[in-house]
Amino acid sequence: MAFVVGIDVGGTFTDLVCTGEDTPLRFAKTPTVPGNQATGVLNGLRHLASRYALSLEAFLGQCRLVVHGTTITTNAFLEQKGARTALLTTQGFRDELEFRRGYKESVFDIRLTAPFPLVPRKWRLGIAERLAADGTVLTPLDDASAQQAIDVLARERVDAVAICLLFSFANPTHEQRLKDLVAARLPGVFVTASYDVLPQIREYERVSTTAINAYVSPPLASYLGALSRALGDAGFAGSLLIMQSNGGVLPPEQSASLGVQGLLSGPAGGTVGALRVAESAGVSHVITADMGGTSYDVGIVRDLRIRINLSLPGRDRGAIGRYWASSCGG
Repeated sequence: MAFVVGIDVGGTFTDLVCTGEDTPLRFAKTPTVPGNQATGVLNGLRHLASRYALSLEAFLGQCRLVVHGTTITTNAFLEQKGARTALLTTQGFRDELEFRRGYKESVFDIRLTAPFPLVPRKWRLGIAERLAADGTVLTPLDDASAQQAIDVLARERVDAVAICLLFSFANPTHEQRLKDLVAARLPGVFVTASYDVLPQIREYERVSTTAINAYVSPPLASYLGALSRALGDAGFAGSLLIMQSNGGVLPPEQSASLGVQGLLSGPAGGTVGALRVAESAGVSHVITADMGGTSYDVGIVRDLRIRINLSLPGRDRGAIGRYWASSCGG
């Protein structure tokens, strides 16, 4: 028998659903284990296996696919428990995160305190280099300037480095070089560049999304690594796919390096599921709600089409960065 398992790890509970050939759906719900969520997942899988009168090892040996949604990145962001993150950017532009296109929750309140930035100013460093808007090199990347900044980050013992240089979407060579320099000098530190995360026009969208990716990817990578090892040790040899904010999935290796794409995977997964239920029930309009221990997620299906969350100030990939960065100032 080939099983397919869906898993959703929340801050309070871990929910599982399983289907197999010629068998009804089976469900399991177990408490999430704080600090070691992989243990909660294995506990849930063990409970599911018992529903089929199988051991965990025998059950996982027959699982061909596990699709997994997790709030690791969402909770790390909301609770401000992400990685110690630094930002390397073009000299003179290190405060782009705090400018935020002038965004304020209350536009007319001049006394409103700015949100706490994800990247402290002392860890936002400028690099001597400059590209024109078409990607033409105006000032070559200065390796000495880069090494000086990287030395600062080495002394500060940061966990992650975000790289976002002006107009790198038109020419990523400077970001690629800087990424190589950081990786060589800071082995074991997570490094992400905007040309990998969001290679599109508009500086604030790119820098905020890249900074968030650096902030949330290390805890996600740690969890996915622990989960993959635990599943493998228990006999799982099928495919593990991780839910993304766009309603799709990625293998754990790719998901771990693009944590920002999983920030809204909870509402995305619920809304995709609701669409399938609506189709089978002959219903055209659906509102979904998922109340967890940390956040409350809402989705909309209208005319059997999923609508972008109306609270997001935009409809492109950079909307995630703008929305979450404005929530925590970076």
